[in-house]
Amino acid sequence: MSASPESAAAPAKTADRLLDVAADLFRRKGYAQTTTRELAEELGIKKATLYHHISNKEDLLEALCHEALRRLTAEVESIEAADPDRLRAIFVRHLTSAVRDQNLHAATLSAIDSLGPERRERVATSRKAYERMLREVVRADQKAGRLRGDVSAENLTHAMINLLNWTIYWYRPDGGSSAEELAEQFADVFLQGATPR
Repeated sequence: MSASPESAAAPAKTADRLLDVAADLFRRKGYAQTTTRELAEELGIKKATLYHHISNKEDLLEALCHEALRRLTAEVESIEAADPDRLRAIFVRHLTSAVRDQNLHAATLSAIDSLGPERRERVATSRKAYERMLREVVRADQKAGRLRGDVSAENLTHAMINLLNWTIYWYRPDGGSSAEELAEQFADVFLQGATPR
């Protein structure tokens, strides 16, 4: 007897929602305080069914970390490599992606230390690949004279990433600026400085 369309669709829906629900709970309650029972309840499934989707909670956290980086990487990779304003576009794409997936990124940043050493190293490898991609853009802009050369590309890249990443902890959509507007302001500060023009 074949499964009904509803029952066939249910696992796909659960899998699609799992990361979002976990990110929300991890952000609100903390990774350590969130139980698999709570995850199952939020998803509207039995706890035993949850284990059809994950082996354990740490698997889920690692998946969250990789998904956050995958989304950021996809956004940046979609920018034209020849665009002279590529760095500004990175500000906009990174920040709007991080704000759109605010729970995902906040949970990742706050809970990554809860991963075991091997898992943390796998996430670190992905994070370093993303940082390397940004650093190459910074270096290209330095060579083209669009960025100062007396600060290393590594330090400029770290400054940019910190400026963008930590915004998710305080940004509110009703705070007066859209994510795009805020990204443009940050790009101006990063590219031109905070002194009056």
